[in-house]
Amino acid sequence: MDEAAPSAASTHAFRQGVATEVLNPKTALFFLSFLPQFVNPHLGHVVMQFLLLGVMSVSLNTTADLLVASFAAPFGTRLRSSARFRRNQRAASGVAMMGLRAFVAFGDAK
Repeated sequence: MDEAAPSAASTHAFRQGVATEVLNPKTALFFLSFLPQFVNPHLGHVVMQFLLLGVMSVSLNTTADLLVASFAAPFGTRLRSSARFRRNQRAASGVAMMGLRAFVAFGDAK
């Protein structure tokens, strides 16, 4: 099997993510509340301005997401293979839990 070919699970996850974003009402509300301030009715073709701004926003967001993912994958692989990182992560988590426990135990009840 070719390692460069996406697996069925990753393809399904990608399609599920796209469907979730397309059907997310918060996304539509964001575009309907944010984009009108950049639309100029005097320039005409208000719908085309909305579409152009929407396409530009989606393109820029997708580019940023792909850059983050491409840089995060090798970094994550390196961190997962590091025993020192795992040991330090466990120690930091333990200290954080003890700190939260002390905060709850000694905090003022209202």
